Amino acid sequence: MNLHCLSKILCVLTVAAPLGSFIGNRLSHRAAVMMGGILSSAGLVLSSFATSLEFLYLSLGILTGLFT
Repeated sequence: MNLHCLSKILCVLTVAAPLGSFIGNRLSHRAAVMMGGILSSAGLVLSSFATSLEFLYLSLGILTGLFT
């Protein structure tokens, strides 16, 4: 994994932390973890079908980074 992809995932993780806190407080913590796991897995599965670098950045960087 190159540093650009890793830095995008870490950036999205840092920016999404308040969103995860809000969802955890609004819903139960169990629901927030289940939702994050399902959406993060969907990002990994979608990235396996990537045909372009832009789609890979979107699926792996945004979906997986946002819901991890």
